[in-house]
Amino acid sequence: MSENEEYFMEVISQLSATEVRILSFLYNNDAVDALTPIKTANIREQLNLAKSSFNQTISRLILTSLVKSVNNSRNFSIYITPYGCAGLEIRTNGAMKL
Repeated sequence: MSENEEYFMEVISQLSATEVRILSFLYNNDAVDALTPIKTANIREQLNLAKSSFNQTISRLILTSLVKSVNNSRNFSIYITPYGCAGLEIRTNGAMKL
C-alpha cells in the first residue's frame, strides 16, 4: 500500500458517526457533483444536528476533501467528492456503491 493510500485509510478510519451520516445523506440525495449540491442549512435541519458541532464537522470534511463546497451570495452548499464516496464505501463495507 502506498503512503497516499495509507493516509487515506487513516483519514477514513477516523471518521465520526456524524461525518458518516452527513456523507451518507449527501450520497443518498445524489449530491455527488457541483451541479447537485445541498444547502448546509437543509442538511443540518434534516439530520437534526447542533449548529456548532455541525459547522466543525463540515469544516473537517472539506479539509479532508471528502466534500466540496459551492458558494454563491445566498447559499452555502456541499456535495460529496469521489474521495468521499470511496471513503463511505469503505466505512460501510460496500453497502454504499456508485
